[in-house]
Amino acid sequence: MCGGRRAALSIVFLLCLLAAPRIAVPAECTADASAVTIDGTVTRGARFARPLPGGLAFELRPLLQGWVIWIGDPARPEENYAGVATPPFRGPNPTFIQGWHFRNANNTGPNAAGPGNVNAPQHTRRFRFVPDKARFDTAMETLGVALWPGDRGPAEVDAAREIYRAIETADGTLQITDLELGNLVAGERAWIERAGFTLRLWCAPFGAG
Repeated sequence: MCGGRRAALSIVFLLCLLAAPRIAVPAECTADASAVTIDGTVTRGARFARPLPGGLAFELRPLLQGWVIWIGDPARPEENYAGVATPPFRGPNPTFIQGWHFRNANNTGPNAAGPGNVNAPQHTRRFRFVPDKARFDTAMETLGVALWPGDRGPAEVDAAREIYRAIETADGTLQITDLELGNLVAGERAWIERAGFTLRLWCAPFGAG
């Protein structure tokens, strides 16, 4: 899969760290238990980064109007293990947290059901991520075939989709607990000045081969 497509799923921004979170890793990890919980606060333009078990890291990487959720190997910052595993891959995605998601289409009030709704994820962001580079590479390759089939036949595309669906992934939830928006100007796009959050990741990925 070419670098342009990889970049479309993995966005790299390097800025300062903020806020000290709470990280809890229980001695016994079961399928229905939270393996990692991180509470934090991030402000506009800042990067939030903390280590995870298994040599991975969690980051909120700044965008113009918010952040993107990033999980991966810090040595390979261009590879987002969450970006490659969390649909939809066209349209608003849960891993992108932007101010306009919380405002109506013309930025004159909060996003609400009915006319002007922007149909974007809200305060609860559920996502998935692959546990290691091997599965990341497989996901990138097969997802590329599924999204950009080119001259490939239906059988090859279907086979790629089946391989992609079989890749081991883990679950995460980022709950926005406090949100302050800026640029509340009609006809423009709001941004996020500050966000408090709780991140929960489940056990499956840690220690995976």
